[in-house]
Amino acid sequence: WIARLKDPAQRAKVLADMHDPHPTWENLLAHAGPDKTLLLAFKNPALKPYTGKTLAEVAKLRGESPEDAAIDLVIEDGTRVGVAYFLMSEENVKREVQLPWVSFGSDEAAPAPEGVFLK
Repeated sequence: WIARLKDPAQRAKVLADMHDPHPTWENLLAHAGPDKTLLLAFKNPALKPYTGKTLAEVAKLRGESPEDAAIDLVIEDGTRVGVAYFLMSEENVKREVQLPWVSFGSDEAAPAPEGVFLK
């Protein structure tokens, strides 16, 4: 995947797919937007300072579009980048958590926020 992202022709296709207003795949970035896409996990230590920033913030810091930043971060990290997409409105969350049958779940790990786990 990373080799393909480095190929200019493939990168252009990926960017076009990311901008497609009617994709045939689940484009969570398009649904959430870069300002509601929170970067959570990197393996490359050089990228760790971006942890806790939104994709919009990182794109601005790097002087590139959010889509280019997303691709470049994956290439630089050498793997998937852990993110959280904020897809629900706060009003909806407040309403839903009051329902007695609602519970919370996550597919993300919960490492300690200090020590060796940050490495």
